[in-house]
This record gives sequence, structure tokens and C-alpha cells, in this order.
Amino acid sequence: MQAQGTVKDAFSAVRDAFDKGLHSDELGACVALDVDGETVVDLWGGHRDPERTSPWTRDTIVNVFSTTKTVTALAILVLADRGLIDLDAPVATYWPEFAQNGKEGVLVRHVMGHTSGVSGWDQPITLADLYDVQASTAKLATQAPWWTPGTASGYHALSQGHLLGELVRRVDGRSLTRFVAEELAAPLGADVQIGARQQDWERTAPVIPPPPISFDMSALDQTTPAFRTMTGPAPDASVVNTPQWRRAEIGAANGAAASRVLSPSSTVACITARSSGDRRASAPAGSPCSTPSSSSSSAEGAVRQRRPASSRSSLSRARCPRIASTSRRKPICHSQPATSPPPSW
Repeated sequence: MQAQGTVKDAFSAVRDAFDKGLHSDELGACVALDVDGETVVDLWGGHRDPERTSPWTRDTIVNVFSTTKTVTALAILVLADRGLIDLDAPVATYWPEFAQNGKEGVLVRHVMGHTSGVSGWDQPITLADLYDVQASTAKLATQAPWWTPGTASGYHALSQGHLLGELVRRVDGRSLTRFVAEELAAPLGADVQIGARQQDWERTAPVIPPPPISFDMSALDQTTPAFRTMTGPAPDASVVNTPQWRRAEIGAANGAAASRVLSPSSTVACITARSSGDRRASAPAGSPCSTPSSSSSSAEGAVRQRRPASSRSSLSRARCPRIASTSRRKPICHSQPATSPPPSW
């Protein structure tokens, strides 16, 4: 199945690589690249189901894992732009209960920048516990930070969404899911959401988990923030296809979208238009956000599924076309060595 979509001539090699992937180990994928405000690549192709009965179409969406954090952070930035939240203020200014156990000095920007010391949950905790947003967020408010806030960075794999989501709720009164839907997605016609509405499940590509990794977690120092983060709770890619996950509000990991709307500069341009104070502001002409709401949106340069194969590396590596020579922006690309712990969200 050939790739669909558009590519500027200077990026024809991206289409060639994309087509090659679709005819090798890729089941289905979409990719969008934005250079200085211009969409230069917008491709999709393959199938969205392992049985190869449903093609990956322009409006196919998929769980975008940690790219969800970008959308959640934008919600906070919109509130900051409106003067409703101060990034340099203590979190407890808006959420008094959070000041417990040495967190009174945690600033909003510490949570935004992964330096708050609350990078995960104290045990016991499971992924299913996160579906109860109120209870799991309250648990974060009671625990002590794992390092002195503001002194070091540690990836807030799953906790960041709950922390920022609670700030949105405290400041605005709406849930993060509703705020994103009403203040970001709807005004811009952007096909992005926290979780996935049931009416959109039919066009949602299921995630095919990678083969289990051959890594002995017990060999790690279990007292480190890194270990505690990756086991509090432990990630499990198989849950993202469940109704419970799709209905939940996991602001760090369960966004649903496709690559077009979340290509970096187009998102910033759209949010700038929206947060300028004019609720009637439209997206920049020709930008992905100016497409109808039926168009897709998604993640970290590329979103893809792959055929399960024991011959593949135990962890999928995200690959980015090299665009640094034609853009001042650094390509968004993440990779994981095959010997690392389970990939973060």
C-alpha cells in the first residue's frame, strides 16, 4: 500500500523512506513535518489493524503517549497567558493540599520542567489506579518529593499529567479533558483529545506492543527516582487499547491524535492565534489547524504500528528524517537503546 498525502519536493526522500517502511516492518503510520510554519510533509499509509482490514486514513488517530504532555502543557500556558496562573508561583497557591510533606516550595514551573521531585507515585500503585483521577491525584498531594524540588530534573513519566491537570481544574474549574476539548481543540478545529471519545474508537488505530524486553529490572538500584518512576506505576503498552484507558484522563500519556495537528510549529502558531485574547481567532491560513475537525492529528514526528517480529529490536526506535539542514528547529525524535528499561510514556 503506497503512502498517501503531500510532500514538498525537497523532502521527497521522506516519502521514499515512508514507502519503504510500509513495505517492510511498518503496519501503518502517519508523519508530519513543519518547517518554519510551513507543512512540508503530511503522509499516512498502511493499515490501522493487525488483520489488515482497515486502511490507515487521513483521519486515523492513535494513542500518542508522551506527546500528550505537550497538549497538557499548552493548557497551562493558555491559563498563564490569560493571567490566571503564575508559572513562578507555588503549586500550593492554587492547590493548598499539595504543600504537604515538604512540597510547599514546589513551583508551577517545576512541574512543567520535570523538576518538582514528584515524578511518580509511592507504592503501592498500579496503572488502573490512575483511572481514578481524583484519588490518584490526591495521593500525589500527600507524598514527599523524591529529591529537593528545583535542584534536579527527573522525567515525570505519568505524574505530570495528573499534577498539571489538577492545576487546570483548580484554576479554571473544568477538567483537563474538557479544557483541552473546549479551549484548544474546538476553537482551532484540531483533532486532538485527552483520552479517546467512544464515537472515535472506530477510527483509532490499536497499539501493537513491542516484544518483551530482555532486561532484569531487579538489577537496578530500587531506591533511585528513576526506578521508582518507572515502577510507580510500571508502564504497560497493552492497556492503551482498553476502554478503561481510553475513557480515562491521563494527561501525560493517553492523548489521541495524528501527526498533522501536533507538528511542533503549527501547534504553537495555532495556540498563539487562540490565546491572543480573540476567541474568534482562526488558525493561520494553510496551517494544519485550519483543516476541518474530521482531519487527524498526532505525535512526535511520527506515529506508527509495526508487525510483531521477534527479529526486531526489543524496543521500537523512533526515527526522524534529517531536517536540521533546512530548518532552525531540531527534529523531534526519541530513541531508546535495546538494553534500557521499559520505554517511558
